[in-house]
Amino acid sequence: MKFALSVLDPEYVLLLNNDTVVDKRFLDELVKVAESYENVGIVCPMIYYYDKPKNIQVGGAKIFWQLGTPIALNPDKIHIQIYDSEFASGAAMFIRTSIFREVGLLSSIYGIGGWEDYDISIRTLNKGYKIKYIKLSKIWHKHFRSRKKSISYYNMVLY
Repeated sequence: MKFALSVLDPEYVLLLNNDTVVDKRFLDELVKVAESYENVGIVCPMIYYYDKPKNIQVGGAKIFWQLGTPIALNPDKIHIQIYDSEFASGAAMFIRTSIFREVGLLSSIYGIGGWEDYDISIRTLNKGYKIKYIKLSKIWHKHFRSRKKSISYYNMVLY
């Protein structure tokens, strides 16, 4: 990622777990929202379970700051298509590259699939940027299957 950011200088980076299946419109919706809001640092799709394709795995969260744990948002009770979250799931993040310049890259101290997504979420919020989830952008996650087969966890797409 360091190489791509320094040499190619993209506007956005999409981090996407290698155990996901994406809807054909998912990236278009992420780009549209990222381009519509100046103060958005990270945009995320709705993440559904692959084995239960109508059940939401992640649709954002509020962080219970006293304990440092997330409380999942229920997107079914949120009646708007684009909404704020305090957490960006590491399964799929569309990140404005200026965020990396201001808060740094994903931290390696947490390992793969640890707390690196919480960490970058908190650092992004602390710099005054927002995290948005988009209901029209959808992926299906095979949850933890990428760890069983490969050390390569993320796919990266530059935009």
